[in-house]
Amino acid sequence: MDIVWIPGKKDLQFASYRLRCWYFHQELIKRGISSRIYRHGRFPKADIVILQKVYSDSFLKLAFELKSQGTRLVYNLSDIAPPGTVNFAGTIQLLSIADQVITCSRFLGESFVNRYNPSWSVVEDPYDFCLPAPPTIRQGRQPTVFWHGFFKNKRLFIDPIQSHLGFSMFAWTDSSQPPWSLKDLPKVMSQYEIGFAPLPLENIFVYGKSSNKVVGYMAAGLAVIASDHPAYREVIVSNENGYLGRTVGDFNAAYEQLRDPILRQDVSQRGYETVVRDFSITALTEKLLETLQA
Repeated sequence: MDIVWIPGKKDLQFASYRLRCWYFHQELIKRGISSRIYRHGRFPKADIVILQKVYSDSFLKLAFELKSQGTRLVYNLSDIAPPGTVNFAGTIQLLSIADQVITCSRFLGESFVNRYNPSWSVVEDPYDFCLPAPPTIRQGRQPTVFWHGFFKNKRLFIDPIQSHLGFSMFAWTDSSQPPWSLKDLPKVMSQYEIGFAPLPLENIFVYGKSSNKVVGYMAAGLAVIASDHPAYREVIVSNENGYLGRTVGDFNAAYEQLRDPILRQDVSQRGYETVVRDFSITALTEKLLETLQA
């Protein structure tokens, strides 16, 4: 099996490329499976081509040529492209001609992909890293709270509710000094006890987001408070391995419960176990291969 990935950008450090292309590519190579990432030049021989976030006419032309040659086309979808944009038009064309679509969540498949291609499967984002065991939760009743992401998302997701939260929070962004980095993320997160993942649920486009933020928090041993978002709902059972809410009041109520150190430890342990069981790159590569071989 020869697999070639076509990512839309050369920089694979962004979450969707890193988690849905680079990590799977590396794991496939470890298993002795031919996997390459296409950059430029002559296109290599491939049985399966996996495309992600490619919209331009040149990539569309390449996709049609490959399909005419009998290459199996897989479209790897990690979000919803806004209607009326060039990205949307290119996405719809590729969804329509793909032999198989892989989505990061069931909601994305059911609510968006299914309109254009019924042949879709879910392969979730794996976690970036995982501690050998969850850290021991500190005993204080003022647990520390952490959020990370792009500064533009802080403005959209955090700033509008900041003054209404009943707890303080450290937000680490690309505008912080030092700016957030993947390399330092595990060390920084280990200093906190709760991972916070609010989303503006009135914005339809956030519903295409994957579960990777809450999965990352849980992998690091943090208890999670998150918006009641469909992809998060696929991971979190509220009041068991994390907390889901729709309002600031819900977030504050969850924080009040997590003041209890024993409950906090229990929730973080269950979250960690959920991720180890379901979101390792090993388990999800098996799921990817099953999908590709179906």
